[in-house]
Amino acid sequence: MSRLAITVAITALCACGGSSGGSSNHDDDPSGDDDCVVDVCGVCDGDGGSCVPESAINWVLQVEGASLGVFPLVRGVGGANALVETAGGVVPGTALYQDITLTRLASYDLSLTSWRTAIEEGEPATKDATLTLVDDELGVIGRWSLSNAWPSALEVTPAAQGLRETVVLTHTGCRRAFP
Repeated sequence: MSRLAITVAITALCACGGSSGGSSNHDDDPSGDDDCVVDVCGVCDGDGGSCVPESAINWVLQVEGASLGVFPLVRGVGGANALVETAGGVVPGTALYQDITLTRLASYDLSLTSWRTAIEEGEPATKDATLTLVDDELGVIGRWSLSNAWPSALEVTPAAQGLRETVVLTHTGCRRAFP
């Protein structure tokens, strides 16, 4: 994805054109859900932490090389191992990966909706995906490769400035890749 395409996507995502002057207020969320409050140009983590302007850090989701959007809030990237007790002690067991939740202001792009619809209609639609964390100057901070990913849930809910779109990606592997 080119820097211009990412810039356009980030600017389109942020209602104030990418400035960091927005504020976040948990009371503005009509759903009463403080887990992820998206404001005009910022995201609050809902845990009383500071609000980060959307232009400061964003995650770009690519599936089989095509961009499916820019998300200011992503949770669940990483993995762990089950613990197996043996006669010699505890050793790492099977790799465990949690679902990844991505949240953004709702978009006119229907790529995620189409992918989710294919799953609902029973089509085999698992795909390899990449999550790239970029800074405000579009420099790559980190990149993670997801194996056999698919949107297990897609939800659109009201937010103070429009609609919030949340997608849950289920996958069979998450590995940190180097830029």
